[in-house]
Amino acid sequence: MSPKEAVAMLRLNKDRDYWVGISGGEPTLNRRWLLDTLRELKRAVPESRIQLDTNASLLTNDYIDEIVQAGVTDISPDLKARRVETFMKLCGIKSRETAKSFLETSWNAVRYLDECYRDEVFMAVSLPYHPCIHTLDELGDAARAIAEINAEMPVTLIEYQPAFRLRDESFLEPHAMETAKEILLSAGLSRVVVQGGSEVPLATDPLELDIGSEEF
Repeated sequence: MSPKEAVAMLRLNKDRDYWVGISGGEPTLNRRWLLDTLRELKRAVPESRIQLDTNASLLTNDYIDEIVQAGVTDISPDLKARRVETFMKLCGIKSRETAKSFLETSWNAVRYLDECYRDEVFMAVSLPYHPCIHTLDELGDAARAIAEINAEMPVTLIEYQPAFRLRDESFLEPHAMETAKEILLSAGLSRVVVQGGSEVPLATDPLELDIGSEEF
């Protein structure tokens, strides 16, 4: 399906549809298709905001420039981890070199977006957390790294969903996510929201995941 056909299927109305989101899977995998789709969306609803959800592992500086020029107004990078070993475990990547490259690219993308597009693109970073994968020390490292970029950056702390690699795990107790949130706040971040626990339905398949937006 071409980008033009995909956008036509949405039947967007410029007087009604003020927000369009692109998620995945990982939408940045097909660079040409994504850029052409963004341009088609911009033509269809020129005044609408366009949000991109991404793990940012492919977002080099030039790619970021292109998606912003094509129409992205909001972006939510999902920073999977701070340490390579954790990233490999969470993503199932066997090659340390490949994992390191993806991880560094994602963090560099957040830094570049903040430095070059802070006034043009709204960015809210997501940090997944589950004690089976992430330690609180690593979570603190990630929070401090974000705070060094921009302490006022909106951050969503997300309880890592069992639909992916933890299908046998139950929800965390509320105090676990509150403790994790305090780690982020004590690291200097000032705009943190929590997504997890009973407010997010337990998914057994990725397609069942609850996806929404947060207010900061």
